[in-house]
Amino acid sequence: MAPQRSHPMILNKELLSVPEAAALCGVSRSTVNNWIQANRLFARRSGKNYLVPIADLLVLLRSTGKPVPLDLARMERNRAIIGSFRHCWEYWEGREQDRACGDCAVYVNRLAICFTGRGSKRPPCPSPCHECRYYQEVFLPRIQFIFQVGVPAAVCKELYFLGANSLWARLCGLPQKAFVGMDIERVFHAESLVNMLSLFKDANWGREHPGVVDVALADETGTVRTLNALAFSLTDPPGALLILLATSEDGRSRQTPAEALGTAGGSGNGV
Repeated sequence: MAPQRSHPMILNKELLSVPEAAALCGVSRSTVNNWIQANRLFARRSGKNYLVPIADLLVLLRSTGKPVPLDLARMERNRAIIGSFRHCWEYWEGREQDRACGDCAVYVNRLAICFTGRGSKRPPCPSPCHECRYYQEVFLPRIQFIFQVGVPAAVCKELYFLGANSLWARLCGLPQKAFVGMDIERVFHAESLVNMLSLFKDANWGREHPGVVDVALADETGTVRTLNALAFSLTDPPGALLILLATSEDGRSRQTPAEALGTAGGSGNGV
C-alpha cells in the first residue's frame, strides 16, 4: 500500500464524494462504488452522485478489517464513531436473499422501529431482536453507554424499550436481553403510563422534561414499586428517552441519576 497522505480538507467535511472517499482510503473510485452498490457502505444520493458519511466509511473499514487511514484513526480518537441510522429493510437489502422484507409488516407500514412489527401476522424476522445483526450494528452502538451508568437505566422509543442495563433488568426480575423490543406496558404499571406518555410527547416535540417524575414498575411477581426517575431526550436515536431510576438493590439510593449520568460522561450519545 502506498504511503498515506494527509487529507485535512476532506476531513473537515461530514460527507465525502466518491472520489474523495477513494483518495482517503487509497483505493479506486470503482471500489468505493462497488461497496455502495453491494450495500456494504451507506451513501446518500445527491442528484446522480453519491455522498458518503465519514462515520460510515470508518465503520466499514473497521468491521471488515481493512486498513484505516491515519486521518480517520485520529478522528476516531476524538469522538465516538457511529454509522448512519438506516431502516431495517434498507440495512438488509442485498445482504440476505432469504429475508422476506417485502412481505414484512415493518416494511409495508414503513415503521421506523422494527420492534413494533413483532406482533404482526405477517412473516416475522428469523432471529430474536437482541441477536439481530441489524440491532447490534445500528441500535446497540447508540445506547450502549447505559451499561456504564451506576443506576438502573433504560432507553425507550415509541413505547418500546431499545435496551436496559443489568441494574434495571435485576430490578424488574427479567433477563437483560428481554428488554430489546419489549413493550413498556409490560414493565411500567398502568398508573405510570400517563406520565410516560407525557414524557414521550415532550421528547417528540423537543420540549424539556420536568426534573423528577414518579414511575411505578411491576416485576414478574406482580409487585409494584413507585420510584423517582429522571428522563432525558436523546438526539440519536431521535425521539428516544433515557430513563434513570433513583434506587439500589436494597431500596436506598446510593447514587443519584444525575451523578450516575456524570460517571458515563464522554459517551458522545447526545444526552
